Order: sequence, then C-alpha cells, then structure tokens
Amino acid sequence: MKRMILALLLALTGLGWCTQREIVVVPGSAPGAAEVASELTRLLASGPPLTLFGEAVSWKVLGPGQGVLTPTDSTQLAVVRDGQVVEWRHEVQEPGSALGLLTWAYSENTTEAPQIQQAEAVPSRAGALVAGDRLEVNAVASPGATGSVRLGGQTIELAEVAPGLYRGSYQVTPEDRTVATPELTLTWPDQKSLSRTLASVELAGLERPAVETIEQVGPSTWLVKGRAPAGSQVKAAFVIPLGGLIWQDVLKRSYEVEADETGQFEFIAPLGTLTSSPTGTVAVTAVDPAGYTVVGEETSHKFVSQIRYDYYSAPPLYPNRSFYYNRWGYGYPIYYRPRPNCRRR
Repeated sequence: MKRMILALLLALTGLGWCTQREIVVVPGSAPGAAEVASELTRLLASGPPLTLFGEAVSWKVLGPGQGVLTPTDSTQLAVVRDGQVVEWRHEVQEPGSALGLLTWAYSENTTEAPQIQQAEAVPSRAGALVAGDRLEVNAVASPGATGSVRLGGQTIELAEVAPGLYRGSYQVTPEDRTVATPELTLTWPDQKSLSRTLASVELAGLERPAVETIEQVGPSTWLVKGRAPAGSQVKAAFVIPLGGLIWQDVLKRSYEVEADETGQFEFIAPLGTLTSSPTGTVAVTAVDPAGYTVVGEETSHKFVSQIRYDYYSAPPLYPNRSFYYNRWGYGYPIYYRPRPNCRRR
C-alpha cells in the first residue's frame, strides 16, 4: 500500500499540476480508501486519467460544490452533481475492486478577487412585457457564487450552468405593472459579494389584445371577435389596399369597442363595397381601466367581395350617364335607346 501511495504521489508530481485548486476526497466503503484520502488533497481540477484501486478515474471538476462519484454498475462510474449525472467516467478495470462511494468537494485557493465580467437582462420581445413573456438574465463572473436578481418585488434565482456562467429566467404575470431595474447580486463562499445594475425593463402584465376571427356576415360587413384585457377599451384599425391602375387606393377604418369581464370583444365592421378581394390588416390596441395601453399584433385577412356581375351588368362608372355592359364588364355610353337584350341602369 505504501508503495502504491508513493508511486501515486510521484505520478502526480511529474504531471506538473497546478496547486491553486484542491479536491478533497472523503473515503467511502472501498477497501484502503482511507490510506490514500489524505494524500489526494492536491489533485488538479482536470488532467490525465488516474488509476486508483484498479479503476481509471478522470478527475475533472465541473465547478464549485458537492458531488459524488459512484459506480452505477460493474463496469462504469458516473459523476453525480445535485442529483444529476454530469459526466461518465472510464470503465472499471477490476469490478471487484470498485471504489464504492467517494464524495468530492472543490475549493478555490486563490487570492484573486472575484469579479463580474458581463451581465445582461434579455426580454423575450421588444417593448413592454405582458403576461406570459419572459425575461432572461445571463451573467459571466468568477465561478463558485450563488446569485439572484431583484426585479421589482420579485426575486429571480440564478443557477451556475457552467463554471462562471449564471442564468435565470422570470415569466411575467398579469399583476406585474411597473418599470423595474434588475439588480444582480453574486455571493461567493468567502462571503464576498458583488452587485450589478442592469437595464430597466417595462412590465405591463396585461394580456396582449388579439383578433381571433373575422367572419363576413354581409356584402360589405364583417364580424370581428377577439380577446383583450377585461374591461379595456379596444380600438381596431383596418388598412385595406383597394388597388388601381395609376395609384393605389387604401381603405382605412377604425372601430372602438369595450371588452367584457371575461376579456372577450366583438363588433360589426361595415367596410363599404369592395369590388375586389384584397388582403388587409387589422391592428388592435387596448387601454385598460387604469389607463395603461397595450398594443397587439397585426392580423392579416383576405376580405372577399360579394359583388357578382350578371351577364350584361356592372357598376356604373359615371352616375350621370347611361351605359350598357357586356359580359366582361366594359361599359359603353348610350345616349338614345338601349340595345335589345341589354339591361339599362
């Protein structure tokens, strides 16, 4: 055993591993683990595989904290951290001499002061965040810290997903109505703490209004249904291109309606006579009872014309003249009397 310990120490010394980091191995149920546990206090964070009790063990510290190294079967080892397998190890050379359970702890023995290299709050969309939207917080700093972000009256817990990389997320609720300035705080095991103020974010909290259905109920009328914050005043703006040979005509109409207590709204939109079937847009805006404005997404819709020309009929181009129309809709001015089999307007 002493020869094995001596050979092990010589091997570690020859690799030239850094001594700024330590792995403390607490002996488990493996025979002889206690004899070498005290000799492994200066094992580097990562390096070539180490054969210990017939097992090839590759020590690779994934970050500060506690974890366990346990044999999952007779041929493999797994590193488990916070209840999750984070890395598979080499095969066991001699299953009968498995390590059993070893607990490792990682510590930074350095005098370098911790620091925050980068921190940002990333909203899921531009502008005010409404209920259901998310705010992601990312930070790059010295490893080993526990972090949180104070956002108004809420606290976002940060997790160290990789050494020195911290992430957290917050989903906006309907009650969130404020302009908040996120305050990031990281605290290391030696009780050193750093804070960083992030860019302000506006939390609307209200449901974003949206048009759900547009149904034609007449030759020139449409029934519009949608959702908005309960009790809010909803304004719907229609923009419909009508076309034209020389210039493009555009039909613009606006309608206002109040959403009921369940957030539903509907109204009839008379848009006049459409001689074609253009594709237009409907943009909705809601103002809640407290006076807060929420802008919804634009909805595209094809407005199908219900006008049908008969064999010799078409809309009059000049109301003060009489015309005859052929089957293609071309009008011919008639100043005397109509032709046979043609209907005069």
